[in-house]
Amino acid sequence: MHETCQRIATTRRVLKDGALYFGPYTSARSLRKTLKLLNRLFPYRTCNIDMSKPIQRPCLKYDIGLCNAPCTRYVTVDAYREVVDGAVRFLRGEYEHVVSSLTDQMWAASENEHYETAALFRDRITAIKNVLTKQKVSDPGARDGPIDVLAAARTERDAVATVLRIRGGKMIGHETYQLIVTGEETGGELLGEFVREYYDRTPEVPRLVLVT
Repeated sequence: MHETCQRIATTRRVLKDGALYFGPYTSARSLRKTLKLLNRLFPYRTCNIDMSKPIQRPCLKYDIGLCNAPCTRYVTVDAYREVVDGAVRFLRGEYEHVVSSLTDQMWAASENEHYETAALFRDRITAIKNVLTKQKVSDPGARDGPIDVLAAARTERDAVATVLRIRGGKMIGHETYQLIVTGEETGGELLGEFVREYYDRTPEVPRLVLVT
């Protein structure tokens, strides 16, 4: 979004407006869970408040640690941009870069005797590492770059396709799609058509796509 203090929001349409898009996500529940986690790790703003003028008091989200209140100018534009950048990198699966950046900021705050700020960075690093540890699918030997794994299965009347999104060697999400069976298509033919349609409309094409 073209805003001084950018937001991360959901949308049903992908526009050629210069914004960064991730998805698509077919499960609203899964998407809400992802965004809730992301906002806990990276306290970016979720409101649509007018940011042209500072306000005197932050909202409750600041008090509970879910926003660093750029509306009050409690943080600089550059500091807020680092929060949003961390969230974007996390969505891309660049976990090592995110942890490294937060670690640098933690030590810088500590050296300047901003111990409360350093503790916030420390807690965020710990939370991210805990999230990564709990991942059910992991490839320790994975190279850099995003990977999608796609598979399809069919019966006489029905067919489904599944997309697994692997970023930084961790599976960060999966989506299942119902496919239309019109004739005697094989599973491979259905999958091939799904792959073409899926990447025609998704804003993010990974480095590697594995088809099974």
